Amino acid sequence: MSSVNEITKLIFDDISYKIIEETADKTLTRKELSKKLDIPSSNLYYKINKLLNVDVLRIKDQKQIGNLIENGYSSNHLFTEEIVLNRTYLQDNFERFLHYYLLSQKKMINLLEQDLQQESFEDSVKIILGSVSLTKEKWEDFHKLIEDFLKENESTSPNSSTIDLTVTAIKEK
Repeated sequence: MSSVNEITKLIFDDISYKIIEETADKTLTRKELSKKLDIPSSNLYYKINKLLNVDVLRIKDQKQIGNLIENGYSSNHLFTEEIVLNRTYLQDNFERFLHYYLLSQKKMINLLEQDLQQESFEDSVKIILGSVSLTKEKWEDFHKLIEDFLKENESTSPNSSTIDLTVTAIKEK
């Protein structure tokens, strides 16, 4: 199991993040990634291996090109496999959850940075920070409120925008 610091550093690395983004919807070879990212193929070797070692990237196919085998890489599993957060799941899949969570945070930070650089008055990111004391019942009500909100607002309308919602709640004892 890789350390949280190692995975965080890797996912927050700009080149690694771009590799993850590019391979989210399609399988790409190192050569194809090199063209898309405008980075020499040899410079991607280390990053791709690190991403493979922590299961952020997976080899989805292999092509024989002459005497060489070209791997096709994908990060699609991070975005398509369901994550159910409970103690049992997290005990067995903590790294998978960590990948997903850190990627969502990196995406938020990138969008926030873009908002600050643009002269648009429409925010891509909304952040609310606060602290509240809750009883056990109110804590459970809070979880139910978020769950219900997500279910009630699922939309397949072509006029709706997709909103990625990450709620982080820390229960201090």
